[in-house]
Amino acid sequence: MIPASSPTLSPPPGWRWLVMPQVTSERHAIRALIGGFLMEAVTEIYQILISVGPVRTNPLGYYLSIAATLAGFYFLWRGLHEWNRLHPRPVPPAHRGVPWPTISMFGGGIVATALLNFGLGTVGGGDTPALLAWIIGGALVFAIGAWIHRLRAMVDPLQGSTGRVLGWAAFAWSLGVSMISGLALGQAIVGLFIDFFTNWPAMFLALAPFIFAIAPLFVTYGLLSIGYADAYRSASTGEDPVWPEGLPTSRRRTNGAR
Repeated sequence: MIPASSPTLSPPPGWRWLVMPQVTSERHAIRALIGGFLMEAVTEIYQILISVGPVRTNPLGYYLSIAATLAGFYFLWRGLHEWNRLHPRPVPPAHRGVPWPTISMFGGGIVATALLNFGLGTVGGGDTPALLAWIIGGALVFAIGAWIHRLRAMVDPLQGSTGRVLGWAAFAWSLGVSMISGLALGQAIVGLFIDFFTNWPAMFLALAPFIFAIAPLFVTYGLLSIGYADAYRSASTGEDPVWPEGLPTSRRRTNGAR
């Protein structure tokens, strides 16, 4: 709750009203997250269609896909910002033990990427030392897996058994996709690094195997959106909106979300 005695602050520029999220309720945050999931899923499906299907890309389609990706991440940011304001994460203790979950996911990602490399061989160029490619793959497995796991766990208390199963299925699928795309990125990372400083068109072409390999994440986004719809029914509706920091006290309200 924001106390009534809070000092009046100067209003922000007008554009902030259009982009800064209002902190209103769990349902409001979940709606934004579902919108972001669906936008990202549509973009990933489009990437698959232009790669193997009858759809052929053009400059307009290319820029629209970029715009859709950015819009999807914007809605994800809005939803996460609001959710984290309603459910502040606890401050971790100063001294913690060995982060076994992190080590397990990162190390498991490296081992899984190595095994996939032995099974599939070269994916995406193969101009990188094998060990470095496996480490890059493990890092991507950890990054995507940890992110999806956090999204899954975030609404777990609000979900029924079906929503929880869908959340775990989304997490498992993301691990498989990130392992394959991590190998594609890892095997091309040296060439990408060189092209970044010398030849950007070649760099974008070299990214094609990675973009195609990561596109099946649309399944994860779809499963999450359905699971979040399950959580939406149990989420609190809130009352009046709490406006972003920096607004005059007279424009602020009390957060009624439970």
